[in-house]
Amino acid sequence: MERCSDYRDFGSPSSSSRRSSGVLRCIAAGENAFFVRRRVRRAPGSDRRWAPSNPLGIREGACIFRTSFQMEFPMSSSSLERCFTILEILADHRLGLSLGETASRAQIPKSAAHRLLNSLCSTGYVVQLPSRDYRLTLKMPVLGFRFLSNTGILDECQHVLDRLAGEIGDLVRLSMVNDDTLVWVAKAQGAKSSLVIDPVMGHEVALHATATGKVWLASLSTEQALRYVLRDGFGTPQQHGPNVIQTIENLQAELAKTKERGYGLALEEADPGIVAIAVGIPSAKSDDTIVATVSIAGPTSRLSEEVLVRHLPKLRAAADQLRGIDVLMEFADAAL
Repeated sequence: MERCSDYRDFGSPSSSSRRSSGVLRCIAAGENAFFVRRRVRRAPGSDRRWAPSNPLGIREGACIFRTSFQMEFPMSSSSLERCFTILEILADHRLGLSLGETASRAQIPKSAAHRLLNSLCSTGYVVQLPSRDYRLTLKMPVLGFRFLSNTGILDECQHVLDRLAGEIGDLVRLSMVNDDTLVWVAKAQGAKSSLVIDPVMGHEVALHATATGKVWLASLSTEQALRYVLRDGFGTPQQHGPNVIQTIENLQAELAKTKERGYGLALEEADPGIVAIAVGIPSAKSDDTIVATVSIAGPTSRLSEEVLVRHLPKLRAAADQLRGIDVLMEFADAAL
C-alpha cells in the first residue's frame, strides 16, 4: 500500500464527474497504465477535483476528490509472473484460446488477463485471431532458438549424438537440468527403418516416467526427488505408458535401484511400446552433481532391456565426451 499525499488541482469538476465522485480511478505500473476502482469518501463541502501528481503514474483527467486515501498498486513481479504463465498456457494450444479460457487456466480475473494479453500482443509475442482467440506468434521460439544457437551447445554436442545414433541405429537425446526439472535440448536419429521415434524438443521431461528423469532424480536427496515428482503428479497409464510408476513406495525403490546400478531404465513407462536407457553427465565441479543426461530410446520391436544394457558402454563413452565439451559444462555449471 502506498499513501498519496502529493496532490495537484485539476479545477472544478463537471456535473457528470460529481456523479462519479464515489469512485477513485487511478493507474500505476511503470509506463503501462491500467485503471483500479475503489470507493472513497468525498471531503464534506468539497467541489474540486484533485489527483496525485505524475510520479505516482496517475493519468491526467482522473476524477479524484480531495481527501485522505490510499492506493493499492499490483507488484510488477506479480504481473511478470502472470505474463509468463499465460505464455506457457498458450504454448500448449496451437489453435489459441479465448480470453475466458486463458483467464480460467491462469486463475486470474478476465480483466487482468485482457490487460496482459494486450501487452503481449503489443510486443509481438501473442496475436489476436479473427475469432478473437489469442495465440502465440513465432517470436518466442525464435528467441529461444537464437539463444540456444548463441550458446554453441548444439554445434559442439551434435556430432557426439550423431555418432552414437549412427552406431546403435536408434534415437539419442541430450537433456539438461533447468532449475527444478529437465528439458530436452538436442537429439539425433539413427533409425533407418519406417518405424522411427521423433519426439518434439523443448518439452519438460516426465521425471518419474523416463530413464532420463530417473537417473537425475537418483542423484538428488530423497526429499528433493519426491517433491519434484509430487509437484507434477504421477499421472496415469493412459497419460504415460502401461508400466508407469504410480506410488511413492515404488518410486523410492526404483530410484534406489537406479542409483546402485548407475543408469536409468524405462520400459514402456513414458509411452506405450517405447523403452529407454540413460546415464547422467556430471558437473565439471563435482562428480555427484548431474547437470545433463544422454539417453537411447526406441520401440520394443527393436530394443529390449538386454539390448539396451549392451549399448551401455557406448552410451557412457558418449557421456564422457559430452562432459569434456567446455561450452556445455560452462553453461550447465553456471546455473549451480
